[in-house]
Formats: sequence, structure tokens, C-alpha cells
Amino acid sequence: MKVELKGISHSFDGEEVLSDINLEVRDGEMLGILGPSGCGKTTILRIVAGLIRPNSGGVLFDGKDVTDVPPEKRNVGMVFQSYALFPHLNVEENIGFGLAVRGKRMDEIRKRVKDLLELVRLEGYEKRRIDELSGGEMQRVALARALAPGVDILLLDEPLAALDAKLRNALKKEIRRIQRETGVTAIYVTHDQEEALSISDRVAVMSRGKIEQIGRPVEIYMHPETEFVARFVGEINMLDGIVKGGSIETPVGSIPAGTDFSEGEIVKILIRPENLLPFEKGECMRIRGKIVEMESAAGEIRGKIKVNGAEMMLRRYIGEIDTKIGDEVELYIPLDRISFMK
Repeated sequence: MKVELKGISHSFDGEEVLSDINLEVRDGEMLGILGPSGCGKTTILRIVAGLIRPNSGGVLFDGKDVTDVPPEKRNVGMVFQSYALFPHLNVEENIGFGLAVRGKRMDEIRKRVKDLLELVRLEGYEKRRIDELSGGEMQRVALARALAPGVDILLLDEPLAALDAKLRNALKKEIRRIQRETGVTAIYVTHDQEEALSISDRVAVMSRGKIEQIGRPVEIYMHPETEFVARFVGEINMLDGIVKGGSIETPVGSIPAGTDFSEGEIVKILIRPENLLPFEKGECMRIRGKIVEMESAAGEIRGKIKVNGAEMMLRRYIGEIDTKIGDEVELYIPLDRISFMK
């Protein structure tokens, strides 16, 4: 099912939390909404679910206006950070709760629960108590419960935030697998950039109630359209440049300007730390400088190189570069890995 938000604005106690949001979630896709706390991403979920009526604008499901349709008639499932399971009910009863409320027969409920437990890989857990489950297992039960009524849209609000790193990584892959297998349209809210980029078909990056950029994860990462997106998503080197005689002059060297720039134009140059290479790869910008910071962590070397007074972050896998603080080094930046912002 396609979801559209058209001109959505909303305020709480006179403070605007969403401003003219226009967003389309394609049928069957996983759209990530990424942004810092307080940017309005959870409010969008609640508006799609029907829990909040926006001050202005409309919500459409497959082209039909559902702005005034109550939550129970929207066929939307929601998964929360806090699991929101009933502690006095076992796994089967938690998953089947919504079906029981809808008056489904017990044999139908049991079959649906069995199918969903297979889907979330918790076969045989029907009679387990909730306090017997790990955090990851509880979130799988919450996911199965949200899917139980055969929903058209699945909303996930920071579903992995309460889990440790290893569990987050494992369950993230499971959520993606389940979404693909069911084909349900999903909106996944998170403040974790790695989570959003790895799980989503497309990502909408938000700041202060507005959408800064929407695109595929690789587009968001490699070609940020605003300074906020560039700095919020990953680490980045941002240099000022000026167009002179067909080149862009920067503090660390010159880059061919191409035909998109005018003489004298001021340009921001964006270079990710991992694109400073110890070897040439195609057409490159070559820089020479001194290592001023260096540390190793999680199989990576992270450091800074000072070039003509400007400092640039670099990141390489251990073994790719053998330097220490104070070393003079020569590095290469592929021209096709450099982005520009006017």
C-alpha cells in the first residue's frame, strides 16, 4: 500500500514540530526516517497511525484520504521501543490478542500465531511467559503481534533502541527479512544512522520538523544535499573552495571544476574520511601532509592529516596504512568520490 503525506504541519502547545511535510512511501518499501531526537519523526508515525490528527495537510493510503479515519480502521500495525507486551499473557495470547478482539475463531488464531512464530523464528514458543524471553525475543513477539491482523502498513518506532549492539544487528536483519517476505509497506524511525542506511530502501533525513533530503542510502551518504545531512550522516571533511580558471581551488589542492560551476563561485567540497586512499585509484587528487592524530579501534585506523594548515579526517582498515603521529604521508582522493555543495 502506498502512503502519502501532503502538506502535513503540526504543533504541540504552540510549538511547531512538523512543517509542510510532503512524503511518499512506495508500496512494499521500507522507508527509514532518520533524525535527532525532537525532529518530529515519531509524530509522523503517529499521524500515519491515526493517533494524531495533523493541524493541516492530509494522509492518503493508495490515494484515499484517511486523515479523519480512526486508528482501528486503518489496518496499521505498530512496533515500539518498549515492546508493549502484556506480561500476564503468554506468547500465543500476546500475538493473538488483536485477532481475539476482532472475534476470530480460536483455531484461526492458533494457525495464524503458528505461522507468525515460524516467520519470526520462534517456533515452539507459544506457551512461554513474557518474563522468560530475552529482549530480542520480546521484540520478535511484538513484531509478530503487529503483523497478526494482516496489516497493510507496519510502523516501527526505534524498535531496537533497548537492545545491545549484537542483538540490534541480528534483529535488524530479521526485521528486514520479514518485511521483504511479507511485502508489507513499512516506515522505520530511528536516530541511528547505520541502522537507517542498512535497513531501508530509501531514507528521509529530518531536522527541526522538516525533511532535509530523501533518497537511497548510497545517495544520502555519497551525495548529501544540505550541510545538515552531510554532517549528521557519517563523518565528513568539508572544505571551502573557489572556482578559478576551470579549477576549484581548496586549502589542500585543486580539483577540476567541470561545467557546473561559474568563475568566482564559492563551493563546499565534501570528502568522506574513507576516501583518503594510500594508493591511486583512477583520476585522483593528490595531497601531502603530516599525521597529527592516529588511533585504532574495531579493526580500523582513524586519524587526521594536516595539509597546508587544514586538517582532514581519514579512516582505513588496519593493515592498509602503516603510519604514526608526525609521519609525512601522501594520500589520494578519487575525483568520483568528491561531492560538491553550492
